[in-house]
Amino acid sequence: MRRRSVGVWIGVAVLTALWLLAAAAGASVRKQSLAQELEGDRYLPIGLTAAEEGLLDLIGQGHRRTPPASTPVRHPGEFEPMTGVIVRYPFGNPTDLLVEYAEDTMLWVIVASASQQTTVENTLSAAGANMHHVEFIIASTNSIWTRDYGPWFIFDGDGVQGIVDPIYNRPRPLDDVIPSTIGSLWGIPVYGMPIATPGGNYMTDGRGIGMSTRLVLDENPSFSMVEVDSIMREYTGIDRYEHYPYVQVGGIHHIDCWAKLLSPSKILIEEVPPSHSDYERTEANVEYISSIANCYGRPYEIVRVYTPYDEPYTNSLIVNDKVYVPMYGTAWDDDALQSYRDAMPGYEVLGYSGSWLSDDAIHCRAMGVTDRYMLEIDHVPLGDTGNESDPYRVEATITDHGESGLMIDSLFVYWKPEGAPSFTQVPLIEAVRAGDYYADIPAQSAGTSVSYYLFAVDHSDRRERHPYIGAYDPHTFDIVVD
Repeated sequence: MRRRSVGVWIGVAVLTALWLLAAAAGASVRKQSLAQELEGDRYLPIGLTAAEEGLLDLIGQGHRRTPPASTPVRHPGEFEPMTGVIVRYPFGNPTDLLVEYAEDTMLWVIVASASQQTTVENTLSAAGANMHHVEFIIASTNSIWTRDYGPWFIFDGDGVQGIVDPIYNRPRPLDDVIPSTIGSLWGIPVYGMPIATPGGNYMTDGRGIGMSTRLVLDENPSFSMVEVDSIMREYTGIDRYEHYPYVQVGGIHHIDCWAKLLSPSKILIEEVPPSHSDYERTEANVEYISSIANCYGRPYEIVRVYTPYDEPYTNSLIVNDKVYVPMYGTAWDDDALQSYRDAMPGYEVLGYSGSWLSDDAIHCRAMGVTDRYMLEIDHVPLGDTGNESDPYRVEATITDHGESGLMIDSLFVYWKPEGAPSFTQVPLIEAVRAGDYYADIPAQSAGTSVSYYLFAVDHSDRRERHPYIGAYDPHTFDIVVD
């Protein structure tokens, strides 16, 4: 009896092992078949195809999980200094937009082969692109959605740039390895995060707050909400993770389809008419966001852009002092551009027509590349005060990620009372702790409104301001009457 029982178990074990090998081989064949089917497909939709609906178990199978970066991790906002943009060929982007990307910053194009690279070079050169600002990443891909599968650029606890690589929420294995490919090519460490989430459904203020729709919870059912928040904190450094209810009835449910952070304290949200099916859900999210504090402990400044026909105006891209806004061919295009110009004075706001959809436009098809050697100014803006007798101390931490050294005689606070013709310059003084600086704005009388911004230069000639655009949209505080 015992020998027969052992034999049975050995047989079961062998059959189980053979079944597991067969299953693994089957999964490998399915992945290979899928890769062959999708490679080079220039218009694979941003949503799942009917074929992919039956392959959801393949999502993340080739993903490599690693421990997170050393703390404290910081994930910069999209409105912080960028060195360029990553797109994929075949593009899905209008050529004139790509030419504009390459005017002042780098344009990295993912191509599958040297022959594709030659085609892109000829196309962009003929269109007048600055080819000194065009570089190539040779790698096979499944689709054009570099925002959703591309690298998330962070800084680790030592101020060194890293890449967070979430699981791409599509069974597209070639796309899913692009962050690791770029990390290897550029010499940037890659941290594999065990959360499935697309880049278009995540935005951060750069100061510890992240935002998504509840898609991040729905697509990670093996984790609780607390676990999702904890993992995001470990890999991206966010202390607070907001996941909002869905706005649209259908579609991909990414946050960039209806909202966009323009700065740590300002958020652009679509506005639809009361007759629209999304109206109540949109306004419920607006009401909630109005009730929560931004990273400075104050209410968000909420800006609205009118989208009566589901125009994808929030699906824009900020690259330094330029904003690229999708045009949809409706009567509201010009109003959308003006909404951005009113909300972002000092920025160059540019509109581009393309093959945009209501849930897929410029932001979906490009991934910004954070400047790995940025000159970072961290500052909590001064709030209103009743103080009329003592100076107003401006404090900041300045980090030179390129380690070229700060130009100590070129660190300033510029300030002026309302109505003054120009700003007054006050030097920033280094505090006891290295990297911390302060300056004092003289006391003002009650009823005065004060505007100010910070300015810093390093020896690589990086020149940064806080807020980013400086004098065009400075910080303000009032001396209130008790």
